[in-house]
Amino acid sequence: MFKIISAALVSLMITAQLGFAEALPIKRCVNLSNGLDAPFEGAWGYRIKDAHIAAIAMDGFDTIRLPVRFQAGYSNGQINPAMLDRVDHLIRVALAHDLNVVLDFHHFVELMEAPDAHADLFVDIWKELSARYLGWPDKLMFELLNEPTKEVSTAWANDLYARVYPFLRDAHPNRWIIVGGGEWSSIAGLADLAPNDAFTAHTFHYYGPFSFTHQTAEWVDMDLPKRDPPNADEIAKIKSDFKALNEYPVPLFLGEFGVYNVVAPNERALWMETVRRAAEDAGMGWCHWGYVSGFRVAEDDLTWIPGLKEALFSQ
Repeated sequence: MFKIISAALVSLMITAQLGFAEALPIKRCVNLSNGLDAPFEGAWGYRIKDAHIAAIAMDGFDTIRLPVRFQAGYSNGQINPAMLDRVDHLIRVALAHDLNVVLDFHHFVELMEAPDAHADLFVDIWKELSARYLGWPDKLMFELLNEPTKEVSTAWANDLYARVYPFLRDAHPNRWIIVGGGEWSSIAGLADLAPNDAFTAHTFHYYGPFSFTHQTAEWVDMDLPKRDPPNADEIAKIKSDFKALNEYPVPLFLGEFGVYNVVAPNERALWMETVRRAAEDAGMGWCHWGYVSGFRVAEDDLTWIPGLKEALFSQ
C-alpha cells in the first residue's frame, strides 16, 4: 500500500501539469456481465435485453459497463459486423435512457498469455472502434483492457496503452478513457500506472477477501469452501484499503466488486454495502458485477434479490 501512495504522490506534480478533469461522471454503475464477454452472447446463459437497460436507469444507476470479448469476433482484418451492430444497439439503448456507457475490452486471454503475439491485434481493434464511434456522445467511454494479468504487467500495459492513446485522443479529445494496471486490476496494480491526460481515469477491481466473495466458485483454480461472513478485521481491512486511496491524484473508478450469488443475501448485502460506502467515502464511482447474471443483484424478471438494492443505494 505504501508503494501505491508513494506513486500517487510522485504523480501529483504530473497531475497538476496535465490539469485533470474534476471528476469522472460515474457514481452508480452496474456491469452487463456474462453477455458479450462470453465466447458468444448466450454461451453463459445470458442475453442482454433492452428491458434490463431500461430497468437499470429506473433503478437509479447512471452508468452501465458493457464488457465485450472483441477478439472473439475478429477475423479477416475486422470485427464481425453483426457483433458491432449488436454493441451499437446496446449503446444507443443506454444513451436513450441517459446512461453513461463504459465500453470495456474484456477477456482478451490470448493477450495475457502471449502479449507480444497479440499486441498488434489489440491496437487494430481499438483503431476500428475509434473510427466507428467518431462523433458519438462523450457519455460513451472507452475502457482499454480488462484486468491485465499473467504476462501483462502494469509496465507492459502502460506501453500498450501508449500505442493507442495518440489516435484515440486525436479522434476523441474529450472522451473519457479508462485504464487499469496489472495483477488483475487490483489496488496493487495501480502502482506505476501512467496518468496520461486530463480525461483519463484509473480503474481497479475489489473482491477481498477473495475466500468470501468467490466461495465455491467452480471456475476458480483453488478450493474455496463455504465460509463465514467477513470478521471485524476483514471489514476493517476493506475500509483501510479504500481510505489509502483518498489522495490518489487521478480520477478513480471501482470497475468491479461483488459476491458470488450462492452466498446468503444478507451476507452479500453486508459486504456490498461496506465496499460501496468505502468507495463513495473515497470519492470514486463504482460498478457492481453484475445485474441479472453471475454475481447478480436481480433476477431475470427484474425483481431485486432481498436486501441488495438497499446495500447499493441506502443513504
